[in-house]
Amino acid sequence: MVQNPNAPFATMRQPVQCAISGAVLGTLEVAIVEGSLPFVQNFSEMQLLHPFFGQSEYNLMRKYDESLKWFAENGWQNDTHHLPRLQIIMSATMYKLGVLKQETPSRPSFAIVAGCAHRLYSLAKWYFMETGKRSQLPTFSVARRNSNLEWENLRYWLNEFHEIRERWRTRASELQREEELRSRETALKEIMSQHTRKVSLRNVWSWLELQLKVEVKDGRLETWKSLFFTGDLAPEDWLADDVDDLAEAVAEYCDIGNEIMYFVRNRLQFIREQITEFYGSFTIVRTTADSPQFSQLSDKESELLQEYDNKVALLDDLPPPPQQKDFATLVLFLKAQANYNILKSRWELIKKRGQ
Repeated sequence: MVQNPNAPFATMRQPVQCAISGAVLGTLEVAIVEGSLPFVQNFSEMQLLHPFFGQSEYNLMRKYDESLKWFAENGWQNDTHHLPRLQIIMSATMYKLGVLKQETPSRPSFAIVAGCAHRLYSLAKWYFMETGKRSQLPTFSVARRNSNLEWENLRYWLNEFHEIRERWRTRASELQREEELRSRETALKEIMSQHTRKVSLRNVWSWLELQLKVEVKDGRLETWKSLFFTGDLAPEDWLADDVDDLAEAVAEYCDIGNEIMYFVRNRLQFIREQITEFYGSFTIVRTTADSPQFSQLSDKESELLQEYDNKVALLDDLPPPPQQKDFATLVLFLKAQANYNILKSRWELIKKRGQ
């Protein structure tokens, strides 16, 4: 303690440390009253923690990542600011993992930080972000009796943590495989019973999605899901290339040696045919009848124009354009609109000739 001689009465200052990391957080200044210090009841139960210990797991991992990047860029220098920061972050990470047991405030030494920081970050991030924190982790004890005051045994504890992660991933893979099998069985039942009831596209897609999501980003999966469900109902929203992309992904990433794939192939082929038919229903007229290139029109195009000219000859007035509300689907409306545009152009051309 340091006495302050300039105070109106005698005072003493005591550094206040983080109860877990030992980092100095401030100074406590108390008055000396008639030669005695204030009595603090239950002082041993009071705890003051560094702010990092109150961070969310996401923010803590972000700070951890920032520190690792700084050391990587600066060759792991023993910096008086960045080293204590990373030491406290590692201590806070162990605290958040719920594994830290210590008899005195402590932090890992620089050697332990340099050797173990990356592995602790990787394992902790996995635990926080992927597991739901259901796995039981071993306790990390910091005590004099095990010569671990500077976390000398951290590397051995991390080895145990690593084994837990590998067992979890193995089990997760087994569960995913079981889920795929259940989904496949459900989809297969749908296919086998399609002669008695309508196939559930949702069940078939679930089976595909379980396999595709391992390699395909979520945004693209959502696009393909929409194509698989509604591609035949809204062909104007898609191209044949979209169907080809999905078919290639299914062939590459999904189990193709089963009955479900027979339905999937037929489904994609049907969607592709609807898209092709939709775009094929429009005839592009390359020129007008009074153009010098009119003689270059194909017989089919000439016949088409003649049909519209015959319709125009029977009209006294041009009918109003079609309205989308009058059609059951957008496809039918677009076809009617295309026909009307050709009729209108022939009407205007014939009227122009008659002037």
